[in-house]
Amino acid sequence: VKEYFRIMGSEASAEYLREFQARAPEGWSPTYFALLQGRPGSPVRIDYFVKKERQEIYAKDINAFGEDLKSVGFDAVSDDFLRFCDEIAKAPFPMELQFNVLGGGKVDSTIGVSATLAPAALGLHQSGQPTFLQTRESFSEGGAACQLLQRAEAWGLSDSRWRYAKDIIFHKRLSFGGASVFLFSVPVFLKVRWREGKPLDAKIYDIAGAGNIAHEDS
Repeated sequence: VKEYFRIMGSEASAEYLREFQARAPEGWSPTYFALLQGRPGSPVRIDYFVKKERQEIYAKDINAFGEDLKSVGFDAVSDDFLRFCDEIAKAPFPMELQFNVLGGGKVDSTIGVSATLAPAALGLHQSGQPTFLQTRESFSEGGAACQLLQRAEAWGLSDSRWRYAKDIIFHKRLSFGGASVFLFSVPVFLKVRWREGKPLDAKIYDIAGAGNIAHEDS
């Protein structure tokens, strides 16, 4: 960690990260960190997945989420913010959190709160979570992803283009003589950004790729 920040030209950022990690609640699993040199203040971005047990606590009492945020120095917690996060906590998708950490124990007022729409595509195998192939159904009318994105649109965070997301979900096998490959595309995150306790925007992140199939019967 120290070597990364030294190379990036901000050795002090290693300490910012360490201090933030020390305050992070049990049940937040760190995924990655990076120095955002192009952002004002060159903050340290740190990303967490919320473990299932912790998310269940938030789903029962979203104020517990607000208290956890305040414990790491994030104070931009409004009633509207908690109401929307309550819907994400109760949805059948793992929560993901993104913070921009500054020096002196300060945290930027912008936060990303995401619903992991296709956890299997990211290798997150949790009981009760949709598999890769079930994700398309989730985007159909009445599905969990559809309902959550409808709420994002109702909040003014998105326009109706999210409805095209279902059409880019596929998992196909192609054969060329004795060789086989698979191609896939799937939306993996609905990320909602809030700044100073007010809704900013929403994004869908898609992952696409290809790979070899070793055996014809696999």
